[in-house]
Amino acid sequence: MVYPFVLGVYGFSDSGKTVMVTELVRRLSADGLHVGTIKCSHERFSFDTEGTDTFRHLEAGAYGTIFLSPMNTVLQLSTSIDELKGIVLLSLHSKVDVIVVEGSNHDMIPKVRIGEIQKRNNTVLTVDGPNVEKVYAYIKEHMRDQKTSSTIQLQVNGKQIPLTEFPDEIILKTLLGMLSSLHGVKSIESFQIAYSR
Repeated sequence: MVYPFVLGVYGFSDSGKTVMVTELVRRLSADGLHVGTIKCSHERFSFDTEGTDTFRHLEAGAYGTIFLSPMNTVLQLSTSIDELKGIVLLSLHSKVDVIVVEGSNHDMIPKVRIGEIQKRNNTVLTVDGPNVEKVYAYIKEHMRDQKTSSTIQLQVNGKQIPLTEFPDEIILKTLLGMLSSLHGVKSIESFQIAYSR
């Protein structure tokens, strides 16, 4: 099974982030890939307004997109907070091959820097402007190296749910943190949790 490849894009306002994302969506979609997008913002937002960045992501052919801000998180799939929550939602609820995060700031997400903005952690590539060719080539090259197995085996209602690298790591760290705080737990080599009602 192929899991989504995740890449963030960041830069100053009007540096070409949205142009980069929409062109990547077009190119990758033309290759037959399902592309999800996440837009990170600190502004209030009306999701379906024509001309907004997320509207442009969907119009370009994104399979799904998520808008994130401190005030709201909105998921929209073309078939009908925190960056990592968005990646988990897109990974679990849609069949995306690539997730592009516009405005990414999370340390765990590999990122492309546009222009001379201060470099963020886990920046893997810097481009002068919306250099789609260079970023597209990077994605295609590194998709082959993505993680294809999970340390967490998750079943929901008897159905196996495949996890990408990011949901796998988030779930594992959350569970390990909670379990290690329990009285009598000294070290954790393995654990099982089951739930039914």
